[in-house]
Amino acid sequence: MSDLERNISADDPTIIQAHVTEITDAMRDGCYDVEDLPRVMAAFSNNTEKKLFTFYPDEVEFTADEFIGLTHEQALKLKEKKMNSVE
Repeated sequence: MSDLERNISADDPTIIQAHVTEITDAMRDGCYDVEDLPRVMAAFSNNTEKKLFTFYPDEVEFTADEFIGLTHEQALKLKEKKMNSVE
């Protein structure tokens, strides 16, 4: 069983749609604020929507498809796993 599969209840809502925001012109120019960081947004099976996290695109990449079917907790673990593999 992988880390992404542990401690998840069948009642936990899963991601049915995800969106990774674009890199802004400010980020491309190297002059940006935290609000400019790309975000991963998700819609869940319980009809809620939320921002999962922001990330530095020069360190790691994400696609929306990676998050479909995951719970919020699993999505955060995926981020952690990908960030740790970069170090």
